[in-house]
Amino acid sequence: MFALDRFAAMAPQTFICPIVLGPFLVLHRHQDSPIGLLTHRGSTETLLRWAIPFFVSRPILLVLGQLWGQQANLYDIHGGVALLVMTM
Repeated sequence: MFALDRFAAMAPQTFICPIVLGPFLVLHRHQDSPIGLLTHRGSTETLLRWAIPFFVSRPILLVLGQLWGQQANLYDIHGGVALLVMTM
């Protein structure tokens, strides 16, 4: 079980637990679960449905901006990572 120790930066249990338990937490059909928030028709749920594209696209656009700035030699990799962390 610990044969991947030299390749992994974390314990295998720490890596596998979110993979196994994550789908159960997401798919749990409760009013306060993420799926429950997307299926109801209240104002909070509507706002959440409108915000999902922003939550998905913003990190992608920030990373692309970081890469563009590094390729244009505006800053080095450390400055790019610092800007990315500050804007996240």
